[in-house]
Amino acid sequence: SATAGRYRADANSDSKEPEFAEATAIYGLNNTFTLYGGLLGSEDYYALGIGIGGTLGALGALSMDINRADTQFDNQHSFHGYQWRTQYIKDIPETNTNIAVSYYRYTNDGYFSFNEA
Repeated sequence: SATAGRYRADANSDSKEPEFAEATAIYGLNNTFTLYGGLLGSEDYYALGIGIGGTLGALGALSMDINRADTQFDNQHSFHGYQWRTQYIKDIPETNTNIAVSYYRYTNDGYFSFNEA
């Protein structure tokens, strides 16, 4: 899928409101594994992510992905960094419960999300 628009910052924020474009893709390899990825770009921010998710049957699901972001702040030098994420999810329909545990790892201080940039 693809989308484009203008980022709307929080009313209490001094953030810029840049135009952006985003594209994502999801591909099921089989009944167990799914590949996914995406791109996000604006004038001063670019990010690329790719990952894989899989079912653990009755135990839930597990996914792992990596994102790279390149950010330019108001005429300063560029920053770039990586974010690694591992996520476990388990639904328990009998009690209407959802368990989600995420672990994030950053390679350096140069990784910024789109709304931080």
